Amino acid sequence: YNILNADEYDELNKIVYGLKWVYGATSNINPSETKFWYSDLAQFPFFGSFFQKIESITNKKFKLVQVYANGQTLGQDGTWHYDSDVVGGFTFIYYWNYHEDPSVVGETYFMVDDIAESIIPIQNSGVFFNHNVLHKGMAPRKEFNSLRVSIAFKLIEIPTT
Repeated sequence: YNILNADEYDELNKIVYGLKWVYGATSNINPSETKFWYSDLAQFPFFGSFFQKIESITNKKFKLVQVYANGQTLGQDGTWHYDSDVVGGFTFIYYWNYHEDPSVVGETYFMVDDIAESIIPIQNSGVFFNHNVLHKGMAPRKEFNSLRVSIAFKLIEIPTT
């Protein structure tokens, strides 16, 4: 919790509120699956320092492959997918939204030993996982009348010896 301090979170708010969103992103390549909103974040210097914070939290070194925001509204559930099959590939998902009941924001499910486990998206928290873990992001419920925003960092671990 509280991955970003108050000043960093304020800076992120300014970025998120000013984003240009593109509709049509999907979890997989299948064109018939549910589409959601997407915004590339690579042009913002802020995410370089955020990336360094992820390295500090995880105590690992990475190559940053991609950073982007996903946006979902009611009915835009993601589908089960793997992020890649790259050895040493990891994802860090940051949860931006606030709601007094975070269970309505839209959880992220992970398949663990054939059991779906959910992560509730608590504001200013995140989840770090290997690319080969099956997962999906759920849309917000009707009680959350806003865009569910998660920020994904796609990473490749740089081995240290």
